Formats: sequence, C-alpha cells, structure tokens
Amino acid sequence: MTSSYKQKKNWIVRQSNANDKEAVEALLRLCYTNLLSNDYEEELLQTALPLLCCARQELLTSATWYVVEDADTRTIVGCGGWTPKSPLGEAIPHLRHFATDPKQLRKGVARAIWDRTWEDWCKASRDSKEVPQMEVFSTITAESFYASLGFEKVRDITIPIRDDCQFPAVLMRRPHIG
Repeated sequence: MTSSYKQKKNWIVRQSNANDKEAVEALLRLCYTNLLSNDYEEELLQTALPLLCCARQELLTSATWYVVEDADTRTIVGCGGWTPKSPLGEAIPHLRHFATDPKQLRKGVARAIWDRTWEDWCKASRDSKEVPQMEVFSTITAESFYASLGFEKVRDITIPIRDDCQFPAVLMRRPHIG
C-alpha cells in the first residue's frame, strides 16, 4: 500500500510579525481558494474568502501565531497558531487561522505549527489547577486534520463572517493530555 504522505522537510517555524502580512494573505488566498471549494458552495466562498483571507494584525503580532518557511527558498508555506481566548472572547485557548500551501500538503507543515503550538500551550497551562482544553473552529475541509491531532467534534456551527454570510464550520475540542 502506497502512502500519500510525502517526505518531511526541515521547515523553519518562527513567530510571525507585521512584515509577514502580504505573504500570509497570499498564502491564505492560495490555500483557501484551492482547498475549500470541495466542501463549500461557490457563492458562499465568493462572499467569505475576501474576509477569510485577510491577515489579522492581532494574530501576526501575538507571539503565539507562526509562519513556516521553506528552508531552501525562505518562502512562507504555512501559517497558524493559537490565542488564549477564542475569537468570540471566551477564555479558552483556541487554534487560529491555519493554512498550508496546497503544494506542500502532507509534508508536515501544519504539523510543525501544531508541534510549536503544543509546546507553547503546555508551558502556558503548566500551573493551571484545572485540566485545560483547546478549541478550534475548523472548516469542514480541515476536520480530519484536527482529528488527527486529538481534537474531537463537539458540534456543527456557523460563524458569522458578516451579516449576510454565515460560514458552516465545526467546533472541535482537545483536552490537554500529558
């Protein structure tokens, strides 16, 4: 049986910064335009993609949001990270705005971001008296990726992108284990 998982490269994972805005927006457009079309209607994507593909300044400068560079070309091929609160302001750590260049899928890009996120999350929750959890608002497309990281589906949700655009997604949660 042949695996579709390709050889991993040595990716450079680093904290993002405001100077990454243009490259991150290009990556978000490339990723979401190519990957979401199998699971979402074209009309919805025409409305949602211009909003989903904006790099958020608060993430770029958060110190817990990362970009992945190809070690050979220094091109940004992935992005994502976490924030201590959800996008809705709830006090639960939340994965945010993951994306991978479609040509680099299944080569460990998103996993490299997850590994860095896990390390940070473990450090941040070390002194917590309660068992912390992390959530993600996953696209339908990315649900299997997050499941591979130990996230479990809580329920289907819709995210209000704007008044006339409700984006179907999946609320997933992962307990902090080990």
